[in-house]
Amino acid sequence: MITAHRYLRRCLLTLLTALPAVALLAGCTAAGSYLPSSTRWPVPTAHATADAVQYPLPDIGPSPAPSPRTAEEIDAQRLAEQDQRWEEVTHLFPAAVRPVIEFDGYPGDDTVAALVDDCLQAAGFTPAMDDSRDGEDQAMAVLRYTCLADNPYHPFNPPNDAQLGYIYDYLTEFMVPCFEANGISNPAPPSRADFIALWPNQQWFPSTGEMPMGTAEDTAIHEACPTLP
Repeated sequence: MITAHRYLRRCLLTLLTALPAVALLAGCTAAGSYLPSSTRWPVPTAHATADAVQYPLPDIGPSPAPSPRTAEEIDAQRLAEQDQRWEEVTHLFPAAVRPVIEFDGYPGDDTVAALVDDCLQAAGFTPAMDDSRDGEDQAMAVLRYTCLADNPYHPFNPPNDAQLGYIYDYLTEFMVPCFEANGISNPAPPSRADFIALWPNQQWFPSTGEMPMGTAEDTAIHEACPTLP
């Protein structure tokens, strides 16, 4: 299952590093479709056509810098994320025994998927780096946890208030009106202060709704409302 935390990590990594060109991954604008019903944001109404309308990108300034973190803070977050993943294992398999992991550094986010696949294969399991756990037994769940703990992603630096305000400005001043210009109406956003204070549980993020990805309409919308520079 794709959790809101994992999903927003993908979106934010793109939004906060691809600027000043200002970009969002296509998937982020379809958040209402990809999140499970328990965490799904309101789905907008879509009436877009294949001939999408261009919308001018306003000047919202440069992307604010992330907050500095110490090595100790980064490691504490790594351990917290590891604890969260183990809780997911024991939720399904209460009798599971947690393996001891010796941290040997971050291999690089671009290589994690391949390394985890290799780890699973070496133990005789078929790699599957998606978020589905359907039919997974205890041995596989523990192994998957171990492989990812041995090859961890670098902990994502949570956005600070300035960055969240910047995201809000981009979404409300560009993405929402760009979608509206193309016949896609999203629910009204929260206030800027509430968006920042409640993140990541603000229950609002503009999207193209249930529009299937890869269609002519979807492609046209994401070209008109830039998702990648």
